[in-house]
Amino acid sequence: MAEPAVEEPRRVDAGKRRDIERVWESWLDYQRFPDRCVLSESRVELIASRLHSHSAEELCLVVQYAFEANTPEMRFLRGDNREARTYLDLENLLRVTKIDSRVERATEWAAREDQDVADIGVRLSPVAVFKRGPWRG
Repeated sequence: MAEPAVEEPRRVDAGKRRDIERVWESWLDYQRFPDRCVLSESRVELIASRLHSHSAEELCLVVQYAFEANTPEMRFLRGDNREARTYLDLENLLRVTKIDSRVERATEWAAREDQDVADIGVRLSPVAVFKRGPWRG
């Protein structure tokens, strides 16, 4: 019996590797059991492919937006849905069909968050921003 073909991992230059690890670590920071998470070759390829059209900063912002934003879409991804199921894996967050709109919404969200706290001269922690909920003025 012939052995199945094993795909050789593609080589990634050092600069891109740092960006991949940066995005990975930003996602890992939100994981309940980070030691159980693996940066597999498929995840490396996923992040690398998104880095062709978006910066590492934008991808990290999408991760932050997914875990912290108090929007209906992000609450749904965090389990506020009928099945109480979460959809926060990198494959879903960085889905090719949704990444452009998520980067746009994450950027708008970050600008609003910065404006809200800039008015009082305080930078809130991510937990404080999340617990604060929608602004009521």
